[in-house]
Amino acid sequence: MIYVYGDDASDQRKERVIAVAAIAGYEDWWQQVEVDWTARCGGIPFHATDCESDSGDYKDIPHEQNKGMYRDLVGILATSRLGGIGLAYDLVASKKVFPGNVVPVYFRAFADCIVRAASLAENLGETAEITFDISLENEYNAGQLYSYARRMDERLAKWLHPQSRLYPGENLFACKWPTY
Repeated sequence: MIYVYGDDASDQRKERVIAVAAIAGYEDWWQQVEVDWTARCGGIPFHATDCESDSGDYKDIPHEQNKGMYRDLVGILATSRLGGIGLAYDLVASKKVFPGNVVPVYFRAFADCIVRAASLAENLGETAEITFDISLENEYNAGQLYSYARRMDERLAKWLHPQSRLYPGENLFACKWPTY
């Protein structure tokens, strides 16, 4: 089994970019990252936006220390055996094609991410179990899209686990990791 953990993001006003990314690997790869990540976080759940902007749990920590933590955590991921999938879409261009509506762009990014996760699983001869931190506004439709994609595409049905887990508003890459 390959475990895939994903997240979505956009600029504050959803005017310039929508991004969907995932990190994937075997359970033992994730367990090693968890050990190193938890030690580096020192008990503080990591939230990239808060760490970068010196807010939330990081408001009383000097900016240079927050930058150092962020850098170290990126290094933990970069030196691990885990792999990444990242997609970003230009909303300015998309609005020219779909005036007034960025929703199709988000679902395109989400769908492309799950297709790439299936390709990874196929290349490794494993099934991919996907867990996604997703915005409340997209949770239902993304879940429906995942189910529909598996039903309509034999390749996706073969390589993607039947159940996706979508968690609105949670940070799956915090110091407390999901249960495998």
